[in-house]
Amino acid sequence: MISWLIRTTTGARARWAGVDPLDASGRLPQRIYFANHTSNLDAPVIWASLPTPLRQRTRPVAAKDYWLGGPVRKFLATKVFNAVLIERKKVTVRSNPMVAMEAVL
Repeated sequence: MISWLIRTTTGARARWAGVDPLDASGRLPQRIYFANHTSNLDAPVIWASLPTPLRQRTRPVAAKDYWLGGPVRKFLATKVFNAVLIERKKVTVRSNPMVAMEAVL
């Protein structure tokens, strides 16, 4: 329902120019989607524009300090987007964002 709401309010649609969401054998290949971060809606809009099977496997990487900043954002990040939340303010060896991202592969 949230993906429908995002697509309806923003008009976002995926255009698969030169590539299909599925590979020739019908599998979902591993890919990286990125945004230029002009708003806090960049990642949700990309997520919402993906086909359902691809959206279910896609995990946005997002700033922990922002997405855990309130109960609604926390719910969206953890229960809806299934985001990989990374430290961006006080990065240490233990909070290295690469470790968090690699753990979900």
